Amino acid sequence: MVAYAQCTNSPINDREEILLRIIDLHIALGSRINESLLIPLDCWVERDVRDDQNAVIVETGENSTYIECGIRYFPEKGFEPSIHWLADSDVPLAKRAVDRLIFLTRKARETAAW
Repeated sequence: MVAYAQCTNSPINDREEILLRIIDLHIALGSRINESLLIPLDCWVERDVRDDQNAVIVETGENSTYIECGIRYFPEKGFEPSIHWLADSDVPLAKRAVDRLIFLTRKARETAAW
């Protein structure tokens, strides 16, 4: 993991960074390859875990905020769209991966839309 941390924080070029961000998603999600490669553009989901009286609805980690983060995806084998709720420790890794993948693939999406 130390070697991966060194690699993932200093990619050689954009193509390598795309590969590294997909690996980041696999680490955070534990998903199958098609589930990671086919996540929708608006995949990032956040929800407040408190009710109207500020009581916590969903139990979260000790140092967590009152926001729970997840990634919307389409499970393989024809299941309904789902959200993978992330552990607090996975949020920074997954958020960086999603943000960078959206940025790095923008030109390809523009070409595909054309």
